[in-house]
Amino acid sequence: MRILRIAICITAIVFPLSVFAQTGPCGSGDACPVAGQICRGAAGSRLCYKTCTPAASGSATECSATETCETPSGLDRTVCVVAAGGASGSPSTGSEPPAEVPFVPITPVLGVPIPGGSLSAPTRDNGVVRVSFLAEYINAIYRYISSIALVIAIVMCVYGGFLYLGASAGIGQIARGKKIITDAIIGMLIILGAYSILNIINPQTVNLKTLELAFVQPMNDEDMESLEAELADPAIAAGTSGGGGDFITVDESAMERLDETCVHLNTPVDPSVIEPLRRAANRFCELRGSHSDWRIVGGGFRSPALSLRLWLKRCVGRINCTTGTGAPLRPGVTTHSATTPWSFSDPALRALIPPPQTAPYSDAQIQPLYDRLLPQAGAPSYSGHARGLAMDLYCGGVSRNQSDAFVPCQLLLEQAMKESGFCRIPNEWWHFELASNHPSRACNPSWTIGTASIPLGEGAAREVDYRSCTRFYSFSRARAGTEACH
Repeated sequence: MRILRIAICITAIVFPLSVFAQTGPCGSGDACPVAGQICRGAAGSRLCYKTCTPAASGSATECSATETCETPSGLDRTVCVVAAGGASGSPSTGSEPPAEVPFVPITPVLGVPIPGGSLSAPTRDNGVVRVSFLAEYINAIYRYISSIALVIAIVMCVYGGFLYLGASAGIGQIARGKKIITDAIIGMLIILGAYSILNIINPQTVNLKTLELAFVQPMNDEDMESLEAELADPAIAAGTSGGGGDFITVDESAMERLDETCVHLNTPVDPSVIEPLRRAANRFCELRGSHSDWRIVGGGFRSPALSLRLWLKRCVGRINCTTGTGAPLRPGVTTHSATTPWSFSDPALRALIPPPQTAPYSDAQIQPLYDRLLPQAGAPSYSGHARGLAMDLYCGGVSRNQSDAFVPCQLLLEQAMKESGFCRIPNEWWHFELASNHPSRACNPSWTIGTASIPLGEGAAREVDYRSCTRFYSFSRARAGTEACH
């Protein structure tokens, strides 16, 4: 009987834990586990999406009541997307904001359904993802096991009664029957009173809260580089920092990532930065108080391969270079002057430069040059990102990107970083490096929190103070001379 009880409990607990997802990461060979799904996305983050055919109302029979059938930015097919509120943002500044990553929740479906139990899909509202199915699952398991245990207790009461009553006929055992009945009644009382008992011991054990997670709106390295170039000192955009300088060897495998409660890095950094950044994140956690959706997000290291690709797309064949890091190539490989575009000393490389055009070159256009130059690409000693010593950070959950920061959170981020031994670039309020080891000469460990320097060209700059702004502050607007606080 005891073995039977153990087997029933194990079966009740283990079987429902076998779950699968309606949408989730792609499998081997970009295969999706469920028919009617497609695999899309960038390398390393490809997901399976449930396809649909939109009806006149915008919905589709393939989608649930909480989903709409649409074509999110970055996808080439209509898929089911959960309808949710957008992240906290700002009014249009005259240019399109970064494309928002489609919110595609992974909704568990129980492999062995629990009678009376169901799991709801995660939702997103104002940059916060709320996950309630864990609490729902635990509640369903409790009701499921309690029902089975009560049935077993009732059966044991009947069995004990049979032994008790059968004693007069010589086929029962009074003492054993009474003990079984007593144990079964005590068990039922414990089961029925378990909630009250746990609530008395510690109310938090029965107060199952919905998980609230900050939805990180990622910015890829190419967009990050473009934003930095747009807002950087005009001297950099003019190409005065491209190429040359000492080159160093960087071991990418030695770099580390950091993903904790209050900080998430999309790319790794030098190990020497990890502990100071962890201290800054812990301090930020203390400062943010009840704003659990505020989180430090961003990236650090940029490989020579990525820097080379970005430089080729935006600089080669042009006089003005629109990357902040310049050419990741040794002196003598490139040629450039104030009146001549970026080119190469090798005629064979010059022959591979695509025809001039206004827009940046595509990956396909610069691929021949990229293949030839990649073995020569390196990490300039003056580039903090190339060495994994610089980080571009902003407030995830409230700020859309570095350029349009939510000031109440931005001020706390700057305070935490400054107290933890970091310096900041004057004209890039998102760019931080260790004060004790900063390749960027402009990195200032004594900057005034809530202020920045806006380069205006010809060596001129304008100081801005955003400490009095209670909402969003746009670096792009400030540089354009329009109202930046909005």
